[in-house]
Amino acid sequence: MSSSSLTLRRLSSVALAVSFAALATSGLLMLAIDGLGFKLRMHPVHEAFGIVMVAAGAVHLALNWRPLLAYLRLRGPMILGLVLAGVAALLLLAGLTRELDPEVVERIETILSTARRAGRLE
Repeated sequence: MSSSSLTLRRLSSVALAVSFAALATSGLLMLAIDGLGFKLRMHPVHEAFGIVMVAAGAVHLALNWRPLLAYLRLRGPMILGLVLAGVAALLLLAGLTRELDPEVVERIETILSTARRAGRLE
């Protein structure tokens, strides 16, 4: 393995670990503590580290493609992968097809836009 590949592997591993901790903490807190205000305060952390995790995960997948394919040839990991992919697809579909009241959405977007302009968000 080349030195640059090893460095990239180490960096992506650390980025994945830190982003996992940030996403897990902010996500669990948003689940546990009810209220839009708290969720809005956690959203920047959750969003930023979600982006970091996607980038680090893509690097990790690229560096570990062959072992991942080998795992997926085994029954247990393949079933788990299919189940999780199915759950993700169903949740994405449910979220994308969910009916929302356009007036309520517009009011919330107006409030958020006003708060951002006033420097109270982000």
